[in-house]
Amino acid sequence: MTSPNDSYRNWKARRSAVAARRDFTARVMDRIYQDIERRGANPRQSGVLVARISRHWLARIGLVAAGAAFGFLRLVVMARLVLG
Repeated sequence: MTSPNDSYRNWKARRSAVAARRDFTARVMDRIYQDIERRGANPRQSGVLVARISRHWLARIGLVAAGAAFGFLRLVVMARLVLG
C-alpha cells in the first residue's frame, strides 16, 4: 500500500505534466503588444504627464493635498464601517 506522501507526489507529478506549445510565450507577448497598439497606449506618456505636473510647485501641493484628503476620507469611512 502506498503512503499518503507517495500518493501526493504521484498526483503532483501528473498535474505538473503540462503540454504547452513551444511558441506559447511569444504568442502571449505578441498579444500584449497588439493590445497596447490597439488602445494607443504608450507607457512612456504617463511618465511625461507626471513629469509635467510635478514641475510646478503649486500642482505638487495640490496633488499632495488631494492625496491627503482622499486618505483621510478613506480612514473615516473605514472607521465608520468597523466601529459603526
